[in-house]
Amino acid sequence: MTIPKGRRFEYAPSQLPFVVGEDAYWVDAGKRVIEVPRVEGKQPTTIELGDWMSPFALHGDELLLISEKAIFALATTGGKPTRRFELDDETDPVVVGDRLVLRSRGVDGKGTQLHHAPVGGGEFTTLDLGGTVNSNTQPVVRADAMLLVLDWGKIVRVAGDLGKVETVYELGPDQPNAFIVDATFVGDSIVFVLGEVRDEPKLALVRQAPDATRTTLQEVPNEHRTSLVGDGERAVWQIQDSGAWLVDAATIQAVDLGGWTTRIAGTPAGLMWQVGDEVRIASSEPPRTIDYPNAAVEADERGPKPRGPSVEGKSAVIGPLDPDHVRRIARAHINGVRKCSKPTPKLDASVALAFTIGAEGKVGDVVARDAESFPDQAVLGCLIDEVATWVFPKPGHGGVAKVVHTIEFEPG
Repeated sequence: MTIPKGRRFEYAPSQLPFVVGEDAYWVDAGKRVIEVPRVEGKQPTTIELGDWMSPFALHGDELLLISEKAIFALATTGGKPTRRFELDDETDPVVVGDRLVLRSRGVDGKGTQLHHAPVGGGEFTTLDLGGTVNSNTQPVVRADAMLLVLDWGKIVRVAGDLGKVETVYELGPDQPNAFIVDATFVGDSIVFVLGEVRDEPKLALVRQAPDATRTTLQEVPNEHRTSLVGDGERAVWQIQDSGAWLVDAATIQAVDLGGWTTRIAGTPAGLMWQVGDEVRIASSEPPRTIDYPNAAVEADERGPKPRGPSVEGKSAVIGPLDPDHVRRIARAHINGVRKCSKPTPKLDASVALAFTIGAEGKVGDVVARDAESFPDQAVLGCLIDEVATWVFPKPGHGGVAKVVHTIEFEPG
């Protein structure tokens, strides 16, 4: 297993490739896409797209791209993107075998459906999953199958022509305080994170063999962010402030990711993650250096800079509540957060607010960590009062969720 290093791809939000093929990495660059050859000595090629599109999958000799309202196909040899599917709204498409797969939820936020069509074009067929997809990193795709977590209590596999939902693991009635966080393929097995909501939250990494035998690989008491990302043959489980572990079909070992990172991806080339100015890869292949071009994007392609104080929020969620719901609610209240900082436009600080979300979705017990170090106590008091008014969807299996929401301010 090797971990070669590469140079930074300076103008991308993340240095990680969006799409990896046998011969090249395909990198999103705004209104263009860059093909970075994996063969030593060949130079990168830039293809102008004419509009904002992001590559998300490679199928045969076509690169699939998504814009705000449509999916396009682009020949890997170049040319112009061809509009193939219209979208009602932004979505996260994936390719499973020869099918393009989209997800949607019911109007009340309950229940998830898969909509799939031939990648080459055609009508969509709908498959009701019989529950709501909940997980930190979803969906997980390998070859012609996908793995999903439903209602925080069931792992299902959808394979073949996406005509059947197969349950591969389900919590029992003797686990009332447990919930499933993430799941991924590792060889012929699945690996998943099992959480438990008590006074001291507990997380366990579990491997389930093809014969349904389960083994606990690692167990930690933790209330920080967690993620499980796999490439089909191996997976990385990382917990903020507690470390990371690399798992394959037979072993588990500690791995240094250079600290907590959300920039990690499972690709056909192996598991990739970003550490500072480097991209690293854990793979069974011979060492490869990921060497990206140091081109520059014009400032007007980056979009306008928002006015006023710069505010960024990040949420860590422990419990049966979709982290996406928490992030959406926090973003919806960004103006209230900005209002708190108005009296101090030059504020340069961050604060972590810990709180619970009860059975009815209401916030309780908002506490600022290291409150005494925050430079403006009036702003801090306003933030606590603001967060206390937020209302979230009701947590699912288990009834209570714990959140740590970090708010960062930079001078406007």
